[in-house]
Amino acid sequence: MSFNANYVLNNTDESTVEHEGPRYPIITWITGDPKAKKIGGMAYHGGFFVSKEGAPSDLTEYGWEAESLVRDDGKEIEGYWRKQAEMALIMGRKRWVVQGNSGQMVFGWNDYAKAAGHGGPRSHQQTLVLVKGMEELGSFVLSLKGTAMMSLNGQKEFAAKGVISNLRRVIIAAFNKALQDAAKKVKGGSFVPAPYRIAWCPIVADNDGKEPMFTKVGHGDKFSMVVLPVIGEIPVKPEAVDLDAFYVSDAIYAQVNEIYAENVEWAQAWDDLKPGAVEADSDHDAEPQEDLSQAAAEAGL
Repeated sequence: MSFNANYVLNNTDESTVEHEGPRYPIITWITGDPKAKKIGGMAYHGGFFVSKEGAPSDLTEYGWEAESLVRDDGKEIEGYWRKQAEMALIMGRKRWVVQGNSGQMVFGWNDYAKAAGHGGPRSHQQTLVLVKGMEELGSFVLSLKGTAMMSLNGQKEFAAKGVISNLRRVIIAAFNKALQDAAKKVKGGSFVPAPYRIAWCPIVADNDGKEPMFTKVGHGDKFSMVVLPVIGEIPVKPEAVDLDAFYVSDAIYAQVNEIYAENVEWAQAWDDLKPGAVEADSDHDAEPQEDLSQAAAEAGL
């Protein structure tokens, strides 16, 4: 039987075609647990985690600690942990996920109503990042869900300690002022706002200097205590920002700009999700299983 290209073109639903796309090492967020104080480490303090299987190198050579994550289903995943990191935030994508019996159903960010029709949807954001001190390893994907995602963005009640809310309010504002001043000095100069990727953004597991700070998530008897990602040490006001201390450098800025240009399709891929498509649980994500108390608190985001 001969191949009929026109027949295939007219009888293929593009939404059902497998698109591999670029894949990057996943950095996930562990929310800690006050009941794990005696154990200490990642289980108690929370923080960033990269599975050993998915890591591009031995991250202990870059200041990470060897740790293992034990999921709720008993599966143990070896990997690397740290409580803080400085990252250049390059670009991101968001979607809704609903946990099902055969995996998680995924929905585009604008399809919340459809997601809600299948249960309690949780927000999921992936941000393409470059990690300071690990630039030679290339891009990573910071993967956050629910409340951790809200804290990263500084949404609602998380604005005061949120990562991006403070990055934008203080650091990016300082860069914008400098860029505006520079544009005024050039005849016909045009001001172009600074992107987030211009600066190293300090992100830490919330703490009081010694112990982790836990945030209550949930309502009534359905709640959990979690450690969230918050902004690290930065000046209070834009006027106090030392731009040289936060600027990624000319070479790194060229690198992140190139990464951005090469990954526009990656960022847009979640805009075209087939509503309700099922993804099998991914080991390389190394994420804890869904916390129902957090899901309840996040319903309606």
